[in-house]
Amino acid sequence: VLRATKANWTNPRFSPDGQKLALEIFDGKQSDIWVYEWARDTLTQLTFDPGQDSSPAWTSDGRRIVFASDRVKTGIPNLYWVNADGTGDVARLTESSEAHLLPAWHPTGKFLAFTAVRPGTVNDLMILPMEGDAARGWTPGKPTVFLGTPAGEGYPMFSPDGRWIAYFSNEAGSASGDVYVRPFPGPGGKWRVSTEGGIY
Repeated sequence: VLRATKANWTNPRFSPDGQKLALEIFDGKQSDIWVYEWARDTLTQLTFDPGQDSSPAWTSDGRRIVFASDRVKTGIPNLYWVNADGTGDVARLTESSEAHLLPAWHPTGKFLAFTAVRPGTVNDLMILPMEGDAARGWTPGKPTVFLGTPAGEGYPMFSPDGRWIAYFSNEAGSASGDVYVRPFPGPGGKWRVSTEGGIY
């Protein structure tokens, strides 16, 4: 047991070095992002605002965590990031009237994939380019559509070598949807990984 207080723990993510775990904890009122460090047996809270903070994802160097938050407009989360050690302020990465969810980092740190909830509840896969480097600092560019079809796409995840992106889609018409893989950044076709429903 990492924390005695009763709460819902969801979306755990290992840090790149495997020594820490980022997760969201819902205390009955709000969700916040926390980091648990194995060696020291410490649990550190990274966000404190009254909004709902969710879906943490580590940068490839383990220094920052990106997450979705509706702290500006209730029910419309956008993407933010914060230092993984709890220092500094939370910074906003996307600004949109659409919900931005489920972020995933490319291994180079130069691309952030996420799900955008379009009008009519159709989801598209988006890519946020990041300009700069670890030494000079990173600046978010303009998000672009990576995959937008009449079907719903979401839950992106890059392969460890960055050459592929896995995602969920209901394009086959099944009620549950399936998992697909396609080259990143492309071009190239897609491969359907699951045949009887799949996600994450």
